[in-house]
Amino acid sequence: MAKATGARNRLPIFTVQLLSRKAYIVTSLELVNAIQRNHRTLDFAPFVAKVAEKLSGLPPDRMKLFEQHDGRPGLSKETITGITASLKQSHNDELTTRFLKDLKLLIDFATSDPNRPCKLHASLRHVITQATCAAFYGPRNPINTQEIEDAFWYFEENGSILMTDFLPALKRGRTLRARSIVADALTRYYKDRGYEEASVMTKTRFESGVKYGLSEEEIALIEVPFMFALFNNVVPVAFWTLSEILSKPDTLLALRMELTSAVENSFPSSVLSKHTVDIGLLKRTCPTLLAVYHEALRKRASFSSARFVTADTRISDGANTYILKAGSLVQVPTDVIHSSPTHWGPDAGATDHTRFLDPPRKKTHPLSFRSFGGAPFICPGRQIATTEILAVVAMLVMRYDVAPVDDTYITPVQNLSMFASVPPPKSDVEVFFRPRKGWEGDWDFKLGEKGLSWVLESG
Repeated sequence: MAKATGARNRLPIFTVQLLSRKAYIVTSLELVNAIQRNHRTLDFAPFVAKVAEKLSGLPPDRMKLFEQHDGRPGLSKETITGITASLKQSHNDELTTRFLKDLKLLIDFATSDPNRPCKLHASLRHVITQATCAAFYGPRNPINTQEIEDAFWYFEENGSILMTDFLPALKRGRTLRARSIVADALTRYYKDRGYEEASVMTKTRFESGVKYGLSEEEIALIEVPFMFALFNNVVPVAFWTLSEILSKPDTLLALRMELTSAVENSFPSSVLSKHTVDIGLLKRTCPTLLAVYHEALRKRASFSSARFVTADTRISDGANTYILKAGSLVQVPTDVIHSSPTHWGPDAGATDHTRFLDPPRKKTHPLSFRSFGGAPFICPGRQIATTEILAVVAMLVMRYDVAPVDDTYITPVQNLSMFASVPPPKSDVEVFFRPRKGWEGDWDFKLGEKGLSWVLESG
């Protein structure tokens, strides 16, 4: 709704009436700046709590623990604070090391037969799901069977219908069963103390839940929708980034030349040859890879940054002043801003990664890139997510000729009907993973130089 209405009216701010409240749709970056400055009364935490209530199924009396009460910040704010603290660079390096260890083995297995066609999106989904779970949940990964993994993705694709009471009973039943399968697996994981070997983030979230009096079963129910943040953007962004590369031979060639600097080769002319993708070198020496990634995010993100208005709030763009009423919702539609010629130039509708190369072709407003949210509620996991995505993309691009079964790679249509920040494709693409001549042998990853961050666009 936000995209269609915003594009039609071209207004800096307008209202729409939702089922239970008024929503302000904001497309002016001057007003976005005002919203971000008023984060004490335009708050993200209540939105997290509302989504968690609908998707987890916890009863209202237990959800009150998420609200500020008796001097305590509430589980919602404490969770956000804990996640941010647990994703400091040192912890990111630890997570990256965990992720890369399993990623190498998973890619080896998924691409082991060059004559077997693979569904590209489905293959990426499985590889990223399992490697990410191993990184965050440790060796006793609760998503350890295909049934549980499939149940999670069914819930991810259909969970949004739980946000409303108007939905088909059959669809609701299947969605709730899928949630139960995942929640039961997580409950077993917590009761078996699997979190003791997990990442700092997983331990911190579990300990916060215990501190607020939640049982293992209740923490598991809350964890199911939280897992959306781990996977549901990483998988489609990896697909769209790779799709952009595979559909443009010139981009593929340029990237392979660039990525050569980030791959270490041992015994290159021997059957014992080994190639290692160095993540530190990816960050330092591969601007084209990062530019393709940024453009995929700009073109494919379709979510709205949401805030609850907790008190009447006055915002201004310098020319006009508006009062946002308490109890309403504020939404900043990313796709409207990302497709605006005002912000991105007359070719805003085209896909062209060179707009992100240095120096940029057009100087953009500092708030015009919204894929990681907006200050002060910028995605705390953006660094580890970028590493996951670009590690997968770099190895596949350098290691294989990814050949479509139908000879020519045709980028599929995006499934915009799905309730997702970055919707996946409507249909999958079948490909062969054929080792590149001269690049055969064993492949692996290494962290490389510690403490490095990606230079990411942010709002």
